[in-house]
Amino acid sequence: VRGANRLLMSCTTPVAEGMDIWTESAPAVRARRAALEMLLSNHYADCRGPCFLQCPANVDVQGYLAFANAGMYREALALIRETNPMPLACGRVCVRYCEASCRRNDVDSPAAINFMKRYVADLEYDNLPAPASVSKTGKKVAIVGGGPAGLTCGYFLATKGHAVTIFDQQPKLGGMLRYGIPEYRLPEAVLDKEINYLLAHGIESRTNLRLGRDVRLDDLKRQGFDAIYIALGSWIAKGMGIESETHPNILSGIAFLEGVKRNGPPTLHGTVAVVGGGNTAVDASRTALRCGAEKVVILYRRSESEMPADEVEVKDARDEGVDIRFLVAPKRAVVEGGRLVGLECFRMELGEPDASGRRRPVQVAGSEFLFACDWAISAIGQEPDLQGLENETLGRIAVTKWKNIQADPETFQTSVPGVFAGGDAMTGPQAAIDAIGGARKAAWVIDRYLTTGTVEKFQAGFFSKRTALAPLDASFFAEFEKTARETMPKLDGHERTHHWDEVDLGVTATQVRRETSRCLSCGCASVFDCDLKVLSGNYDARQEHYMGRIKKHKLDDRHPYILLDGNKCILCGRCVR
Repeated sequence: VRGANRLLMSCTTPVAEGMDIWTESAPAVRARRAALEMLLSNHYADCRGPCFLQCPANVDVQGYLAFANAGMYREALALIRETNPMPLACGRVCVRYCEASCRRNDVDSPAAINFMKRYVADLEYDNLPAPASVSKTGKKVAIVGGGPAGLTCGYFLATKGHAVTIFDQQPKLGGMLRYGIPEYRLPEAVLDKEINYLLAHGIESRTNLRLGRDVRLDDLKRQGFDAIYIALGSWIAKGMGIESETHPNILSGIAFLEGVKRNGPPTLHGTVAVVGGGNTAVDASRTALRCGAEKVVILYRRSESEMPADEVEVKDARDEGVDIRFLVAPKRAVVEGGRLVGLECFRMELGEPDASGRRRPVQVAGSEFLFACDWAISAIGQEPDLQGLENETLGRIAVTKWKNIQADPETFQTSVPGVFAGGDAMTGPQAAIDAIGGARKAAWVIDRYLTTGTVEKFQAGFFSKRTALAPLDASFFAEFEKTARETMPKLDGHERTHHWDEVDLGVTATQVRRETSRCLSCGCASVFDCDLKVLSGNYDARQEHYMGRIKKHKLDDRHPYILLDGNKCILCGRCVR
């Protein structure tokens, strides 16, 4: 009330003649924020489970597992596709951040979330509804790059009524999903089905067009595109920086994988050394076996615990006969009479942690040895080809010192207004789900830009995070019965190296029922109609402002009709009044 020397309680202050009530004064807003933060400091529930929060696309994992458990597979797929339009591909290649953060880890092992995603996508994809007709906005968007980022951004913009055209340098869309992921992990027919459904939403595609050679950013602006989204990917392999690296029997990992997809498998022989420890190195090693190599060995300069490749893919590689040597790095390629005879290597030891948090590998003096091999494949990293960013009229698009496009991480806008970026070209090499999650947010920003003329940060909303305050006590998980995680049926390890058939065969309906029952349903059931969540977002309340122990109360179900949940108490006082 204006003129009062303190805030007044609305429920106890009588209305008086001439009273000037000001509900949004700065002191009132601060008081409400403080009250909300006090409530949040002892708020037991998570709005969303860690699986949702750790997924870059924020897929409602808890929701679609519940649908799948009830046999509502079509509804499960629809829920997944609300934020991830590529579940067929992700169900096969996702790196599963959701499973790494799954609270079931504290009971026994994580829920097999990705297996469930693949099951419902494989089962119901052909039953997806025909794309709905949407009102056209008259706005045009150019997407440069047809990988997971470009396809996702284009799809969400098309569903908003914008005219989307995807330009790509390859003969077919898909980016690294098509040319960097081997057939035995992601069959081309599966990827085609997914991409064709996305394009059916009114997206035009133009392939075999290279940015800077066949099309320029200036041209796109002159053609009337109102916004441009650059998702070029990272196609240039980083060199090992060793002597004789240009020998014809020394290949780059990404070029090797791309060549297999575009031109068919080459004929390899003898021993193949693969240098690197990421997913590209593992894919290249398994592909080399299918190209005829008698022996494939991965050489990695750190230890196994620092190896960034997906542990499931590493196990699959070992099951197929790939050997992995740790703490080894190449010094030079040894060529005799024009023939590659091997790699001279150093033994390594681990020193202090570097910028990545992993311990830095250090050469062991005098440890050189020859690793005999007939072929070598370098898979130590990639970077984008940004030469095509040159233009005459738009202005310079800034690039980071890591040779990625510099863009605002919350708006995705580059240094040139109306030009946005995403995927590996912006972040550096990451997983497909990272590109998909970022592209969905970029599409939201671009849609706002096209409809309002302003560039706004993506609005994620408020989410209570219980573990941001204090770790959960082990006793919390004691009440849950331990059950074994379902396993993925696979082709036989050595037999499968003789062909390109998909290795993972898919789980059964019985496995789906059992596995979805393992979900702990960590997220709050009231997340969609919670006043505390809405108010906390409106007043920018910070859950971490007041730190302390969270009190957990057992449910009181003594009354035949009323369930008393003390964990949901908001201190209203009605129970004692």
